[in-house]
Amino acid sequence: MERVPVELWLHVFSITCSDDGRTGRSLSMVSRRVNELSKPFKYQSIAVDKLSNIAALNEILQNLPVEFRGMQKLFVHVPEFSPNDWDDDSVGRMSTGSSDDGQMEYDAQEKVQDEEESMSDSDEEPVPEEDQSRADEQAIQDIQRLLTLVSPTLTILSLFWRSFEPMLIEEILPPLPHLQELCLFRTVMANTEELEPSTEEKVPTLLPSLIRLHLGGLREDRPMTFGQFLLDLSPSLRELRIPMHVIADDSQEVPEYWRLSSTATRVLLEGAPSTLATSSLQAAIPTLPRKFFGEKAEGRTVEIDVVNEAFHWKEWRRRWVSRAEGGCGCWC
Repeated sequence: MERVPVELWLHVFSITCSDDGRTGRSLSMVSRRVNELSKPFKYQSIAVDKLSNIAALNEILQNLPVEFRGMQKLFVHVPEFSPNDWDDDSVGRMSTGSSDDGQMEYDAQEKVQDEEESMSDSDEEPVPEEDQSRADEQAIQDIQRLLTLVSPTLTILSLFWRSFEPMLIEEILPPLPHLQELCLFRTVMANTEELEPSTEEKVPTLLPSLIRLHLGGLREDRPMTFGQFLLDLSPSLRELRIPMHVIADDSQEVPEYWRLSSTATRVLLEGAPSTLATSSLQAAIPTLPRKFFGEKAEGRTVEIDVVNEAFHWKEWRRRWVSRAEGGCGCWC
């Protein structure tokens, strides 16, 4: 190893630490020399799949020198909450492991637990409202703390979010000035009459550098069109992926609310395979740019295509890993 220039090792580590985090943790156990050289890249690409791991990662990053916090790609899954899973003593706890800069409490090489398995007891009593509120507050606190810590370097984020109450995007995300790609799926676990988060306020410009945005699950109810929402949130947006239901089933018309006034030049519509195969939809695709953009479509090159939808967090995670490793992820 001593015969290889340090610059070459640094380049190798910067490439290999582009998965869900397991490579960075493995490198720290190879040797003291490899551990030292790989430190700047150990946390550049990380996937966390449960709330306690988010809290543990927060503690690790908080205690690292700034130059070792260079996280660029992050996947977060906030799973369904069960009172039996709640452990006051475990929230926020980290294990320092065998290395001097801390090891996360979980092993990324273990099989990721399926959320259906974690909630396999269908007869479990409903979660009390106070525990619902507590779970949401804990998740929000941990997510915002983590994203604030890594905001100077974060460029790709995928967040599969489950909460008891519907939440606006500004209630989940802090300002992320350098983020270029965001995949956000929101859904609620509790039975509530108000499924869509609602406000009379305009959305703040949280994502000024965002180029690609994938939105799934709940949409927001605001006193403006979806296009204006996008323009306010992410004025640099170029590519957008949204559910197929924005198009009326029978007429293939785009409701006024969904008209786009953003700078988007590519729109992916996701739906069930049976829907995507219909001849009426395929015939309507060439007309969609004008329906989405109105007169703004004149003289513009706008690509609109249809892709398979995904509602499971494991598929979102798989696509994020693809993107982190240099693939197309959900954009193909």
